[in-house]
Amino acid sequence: MQTKEWDIEIGDLFSEAWARVDGSKMVIFGAFFIYAMALIVIQVITEGFTSSSTEPSVLDMTTSVTISILAMPITIPLVTGLIFLGIKRAQDKPIETTMVFDYFVKVWPLVILNIVMLILIYLGLFLLVLPGIYLSIAYAFAIPLSIEKNLGIWDSLELSRKSVTRHWFKVFFVYLLSTLAIIASIFTLGIALIWTVPLVMITYGILYREIFSDEQIVTDNRPLHYT
Repeated sequence: MQTKEWDIEIGDLFSEAWARVDGSKMVIFGAFFIYAMALIVIQVITEGFTSSSTEPSVLDMTTSVTISILAMPITIPLVTGLIFLGIKRAQDKPIETTMVFDYFVKVWPLVILNIVMLILIYLGLFLLVLPGIYLSIAYAFAIPLSIEKNLGIWDSLELSRKSVTRHWFKVFFVYLLSTLAIIASIFTLGIALIWTVPLVMITYGILYREIFSDEQIVTDNRPLHYT
């Protein structure tokens, strides 16, 4: 299979996303609020298992990482739900806040995919740093590809990587601008997150739509070929 030729102007991308925020912001922000509450609960549990010492110990850090991994069956499906709210909005499909729970039925394939992805990214960071940065952006669409296109772990990662690599720096700058928007929103006492969170999720959805909407992907037992 050949990856699709694609390109998009960053300004046009954010302009379309902003136009689509109207009428969807409370739905998407509501889903984000559910995800944020789950993170807070996990953080409280983590603090309960770590010591009260002001100096973090190796044991405390190990415990925190362990709890984060154990929490993946909760956090990863919720993140996937947020991702697909943005994608569905970009595709003019109806969305509801409760859709954030839709992907718990795929919990274990999603968790395994994320573990493999994190191992590869951290391995790249540990070895030469730059490969890890490259992969962290290149694997950006592996999660929705695994669900929507019914792909295996490696095929999802490779299709995302091959497609994003065509315009890696554009995707990188989209992520950078999105991150800066979220950070700036925090300084408004979080009020601006009502707009920026939907904006970021819809921006991701439009990118996914533009890169993969016309892909004809083999989902049976035949091997995939990447160029």
